[in-house]
Amino acid sequence: MVKMRKNSKAQQEAIGAMLLIVITVAAFAMVWNITQNWVSQQRQTSLLRLKERLVIENVLFEGSGASKKLAVFVLNTGEIGITIFRLIVNGSIQTQVTPTKLTLGPKVGGWINATFPWSGNVVYEITLETERGARVFTFAKS
Repeated sequence: MVKMRKNSKAQQEAIGAMLLIVITVAAFAMVWNITQNWVSQQRQTSLLRLKERLVIENVLFEGSGASKKLAVFVLNTGEIGITIFRLIVNGSIQTQVTPTKLTLGPKVGGWINATFPWSGNVVYEITLETERGARVFTFAKS
């Protein structure tokens, strides 16, 4: 009588190959899920940023001496609410700004004020940036 011997080495190689395939598929599924979530989040943020519409309506240079101020009136002409969190003048982020964050609903305007040592008869580039990354700028002469 001939006994059939199990080839344990062949079984180990087959089980190892199957285990490697299962691990590879699971890792790919995890990476795919993470990538899809990230892309979806980026797409949603980009779409909201595209719906943001704001216009700088007026720029005022006020005060004299050490109490010089810059006042910017901005109008949200878009369909969604926005939060302006950054005022930039000639490439410099202004830190003494009130309010620090200006939230505007659709079709609503508001003032942003900053302590700024402006000089007379000079053109300034004024940029506003929203939390979603949209920017609007204008040039104003003091």
